[in-house]
Amino acid sequence: MILALFVFHQPLDWFALNAELALHMLYLALFATLVSTFIIHKTTIVLGPAKVMAYIYLSPVFVAFIMLLFQGKSIPTAVYPGIALSIFSTVILQLTNSNAK
Repeated sequence: MILALFVFHQPLDWFALNAELALHMLYLALFATLVSTFIIHKTTIVLGPAKVMAYIYLSPVFVAFIMLLFQGKSIPTAVYPGIALSIFSTVILQLTNSNAK
């Protein structure tokens, strides 16, 4: 809070936070943080840390496709190289991990 005051030279207006925004923050705190951490920990036990860390590079790809499916927003053309690089790097990491064993 104090950092925002120094960086943006504007005090935080906590009274402007309505119930809907508070619920959105609660959702992000619970599901985006706790559930994803739980899933990563459980899959690390099953798949191993190298495979799980390789799949984490695909998170932005999944976000782009979920946005396409649920919101109907198209994926910008500038994002395609990043998607291709994420998929390519994940495949390389998986192949390297498989060959190391």
